[in-house]
Amino acid sequence: MENGNGRQYGARQALVNGVTTLRTVTGQFLVHAKLSKAERAFLARDLYVGDVQLIKPTVTQSAWLAVVNPTYAHWAIRQSESERPLIEKGLVPLSPPMKALPAPKTAEAKLADVVAEIGVSAALTALAALDGHVAA
Repeated sequence: MENGNGRQYGARQALVNGVTTLRTVTGQFLVHAKLSKAERAFLARDLYVGDVQLIKPTVTQSAWLAVVNPTYAHWAIRQSESERPLIEKGLVPLSPPMKALPAPKTAEAKLADVVAEIGVSAALTALAALDGHVAA
């Protein structure tokens, strides 16, 4: 199954000590290759039986294989190897804690903030204008 570039599955075969190495396919090739469903089925078969080896899978593919959210995989990539044991033991979080939302304010607290900012007279004028009564 040629991919149009003359290479089967985008694979690289090289001679090492006179022996042909395994055919390899990259994660990017799997994502972008224009293969029919039958070609993909046989590629899956070749990967399964070991005739083709997957190299450099994408982060999403790696996360899917590891049964983890891709976001967690991205956070793991950003961590240093020295922190890995601490993170795996749960002593340090994998991702930074989410910023907490501010506590909800009551209407009275919001009104007090407005009055403190613009003054009592301006607040009363604004309230009268909202109510449709413009103070003279």
